[in-house]
Amino acid sequence: MAKKGGSKHIKAIAAPRLWSIQRKSKVFVTKPMPGPHSLETSIPLLVLLRDLLKEVKTVKEAKKVVKAKKVLVDGKIVVDEKRPIGLMDVVSLPSYGKCYRITVDRKGRLKPLEIPKEEENLKILKVVKKMTVDKDRLGLTFHDGSYLELGSEFPVKVGDSVLISLPDRKVLELLPFSVGSTCFVFSGSSSGTVGKIIKIEPSSLRRKSIVEVETEDGKKIATIKDYVIPIGKDNVPRVKML
Repeated sequence: MAKKGGSKHIKAIAAPRLWSIQRKSKVFVTKPMPGPHSLETSIPLLVLLRDLLKEVKTVKEAKKVVKAKKVLVDGKIVVDEKRPIGLMDVVSLPSYGKCYRITVDRKGRLKPLEIPKEEENLKILKVVKKMTVDKDRLGLTFHDGSYLELGSEFPVKVGDSVLISLPDRKVLELLPFSVGSTCFVFSGSSSGTVGKIIKIEPSSLRRKSIVEVETEDGKKIATIKDYVIPIGKDNVPRVKML
């Protein structure tokens, strides 16, 4: 009989480079189910709990914790241990009294960052697509695949970010992609860097738009616009990223 459906696992050595896991001690690792993030930009909730947070030791323990409704992602209970977790997702473990924001380290790997309780209900989303729904509504698609409709007067552009509340997903603030904005570099050789945008070079036929970022210690770096997400204004990040 022919095989039906996709594989439920992948070889650890072939897992996306964003996964900070032991690749030689395991042959196979859980594959995330289709969801808000792609395979290349996410990690399964099970792997996050076991290998990164180390709150559980085995797959069985991870499943037990998730099925007991002890894990929340973006303020909502998750019961699928294979749910993909990606950049800016907020993972809460009320039973442990901890909550984490998913960020990246200097090697571009996904990293859970423990955050204060007051930030548990905040999330930043980068706008990757904008469309007109009707004359009074705009449709926005974000980096995590989620979608939100706002009034047509909302002054948002592709590349900007919005700060939303969780779990109701109400927009609290617009974080524009502009000179002077505080940003986070999440990919490329400068990943894991927080700084201020000091220059934006438009794209051309030969290259993508380049952004120059100045870090707190005065260091200047250049990276591709697609690798940058605005996280604040006036040198003040709206959420903890480091």
